[in-house]
Amino acid sequence: MFGTFQRETNRPNYGLTEQINSSHPVDIQLSQRRKLRRDLAADSTWKVRLQRLWKRPGWQPAQSPVSASL
Repeated sequence: MFGTFQRETNRPNYGLTEQINSSHPVDIQLSQRRKLRRDLAADSTWKVRLQRLWKRPGWQPAQSPVSASL
């Protein structure tokens, strides 16, 4: 209509970040919120918590060399 059509060059990547082992609708709806709550509770700083809320699904903070070797 406006001459602005452009074919997609990259195939979109849809789906879950990890498999849900339930077919119950409530578990499916709440599974990511539960995981996010667990991850936020385990994070050590507010900076990492805010990054987890702001960044893409499945984002994990980079581990420092000291904590990675423990």
